[in-house]
Amino acid sequence: MTEIKKICKSLFEMESSLSLFDLRIHGIEIWKVIRHPLFLEIIKQKDLNNSPHFIQSKRKKMYTIPNKIYNSFFRNPLIGNYSISNIVFESPRKKLFNGEFIDIYTYDVLNKLQSSNVEIIDSAFKDKYISKDKKNRKYLDYIYLNSLISQKISNKKNFVLPADIEKKIALIEFELNVSLKVEIDLKKFLKPHLIKYMANYKLYYKLFERRKPKKIYIVCSYGKEALIQAAKDNMCEVIEVQHGVISPYHLGYNFPRNVRINSFPDKVILWGDYWKDVVNFPIDGNHLIVQRNTYLYGQFNECRTIKKNENQVIVLSQGTIGEKLSELMYEVIKNLPSFQFIYKLHPSEFGDELTVYPFLEKMKTLENCRLVGDSQSLHNLLAKSKYQIGVNSTAIYEGIELGCKTVIVDLPGHEHLEEVYNKKLAKLVKNKEEITIELRKESNYKSVNKGYFFK
Repeated sequence: MTEIKKICKSLFEMESSLSLFDLRIHGIEIWKVIRHPLFLEIIKQKDLNNSPHFIQSKRKKMYTIPNKIYNSFFRNPLIGNYSISNIVFESPRKKLFNGEFIDIYTYDVLNKLQSSNVEIIDSAFKDKYISKDKKNRKYLDYIYLNSLISQKISNKKNFVLPADIEKKIALIEFELNVSLKVEIDLKKFLKPHLIKYMANYKLYYKLFERRKPKKIYIVCSYGKEALIQAAKDNMCEVIEVQHGVISPYHLGYNFPRNVRINSFPDKVILWGDYWKDVVNFPIDGNHLIVQRNTYLYGQFNECRTIKKNENQVIVLSQGTIGEKLSELMYEVIKNLPSFQFIYKLHPSEFGDELTVYPFLEKMKTLENCRLVGDSQSLHNLLAKSKYQIGVNSTAIYEGIELGCKTVIVDLPGHEHLEEVYNKKLAKLVKNKEEITIELRKESNYKSVNKGYFFK
């Protein structure tokens, strides 16, 4: 059993034996609030993964404060006396589509709602806003800054828990540290998450109280428990739009059977039927809605007729495993000069990637390797590549849809693709030697029906 599986198994058993989802402080479902970040802290202590996203220096963050202050005055979602039926919280990552930068996840939602009936609330990606400036587009900077100030003030105060809760937290901490062999001060870990929740809840409650929306659309629900609870306390329906991989080892989505969580969305819009049954969502099955993603559907249709280059391999990097994957792949690429490798970096890795991953600098010296960011279409690259290599990127599913022979590298997180390689849709490999063998031989891979992952 892999370390990721052991961690998940231990947490699932503790959730059952200690009734962790019943734990409340002032009505706050505190286990739901810390569940996913606690999982990330555990795998960090075990040195299984790096940070999933590019971390900006404090100095660079300071340079963005003037823009945030400006946006707090001129793009503040709390300013104005009006109501709106729908609020859409966009993903900060945008793609160029039909001459306009869009959030590919909420694009269909916005098309159906019509601009006169919706307000868009955007957040910056690497402190930049790139979508077209519209009257109904607001920015999260005011909420971000006010929440940050409130958290700073609260962090200086004593953190006192009710006696029964403190006793339960101590018990959870003991079980956690013994079963997983980690060193986590759970009360100390809980404090910033609880303070952040309370600060955010007040601001979002105020927003929804003023705007009186009937529906709230979000991308990525874990980490947004305060927003979700504030919306529900204002009688708003909360709908999440799928943005990435959902698997039994993703603690943002997989929960014990029959558990119902208030700070989870009322409904989830999914890309295809496959995703409905892969985890135990904490909502009824009739609230899982399968809808076609127009952007992805269009990309697949455009690329299906592209002829594959028999010797082209695309490598799909990610922040969590980027350094380990680059070290392993450097040796593979160096030893296979007859293959052409496209090394595709994740958007969160752009910027300082060559100083973070030393082996990427070495790859630049190899004639058969090309590093790419967002300058080229991912789907075009997948369509032209005979093989794709990765760990748990969402793009792997897109590559399978486009007919790539798929190699999953046995690095932490590959467990998310377990069902894929168990169904022989991909090959799991353990080291550089096995990758090399897999690329040199003509293995048979099962294909999927069109629309298996994406409607």
